[in-house]
Amino acid sequence: MSFMLNTSASDFENDLLMAALENAAGCDLWEVRSSEKFEQICETMKMNWSDHINDLIDALEKYASEATAIRAVARRAKDNAVPITE
Repeated sequence: MSFMLNTSASDFENDLLMAALENAAGCDLWEVRSSEKFEQICETMKMNWSDHINDLIDALEKYASEATAIRAVARRAKDNAVPITE
């Protein structure tokens, strides 16, 4: 949800795609350091892609309807915040 509130639309799309790819791969993609591992991960992603992207879409749909209200509350809170000092 913080992606939706704190980034541009294109950054959000890129972050969402990367999250879907990593979920489908089942590992951190930065750890892939060989052609053999790359081929293995590609096969894993092919098998898992649709399930993981559907899960992300379902989660987004759940929160998207409330995003406008959440942004408004976040802006009001930011504008009305009193610094805490002790």
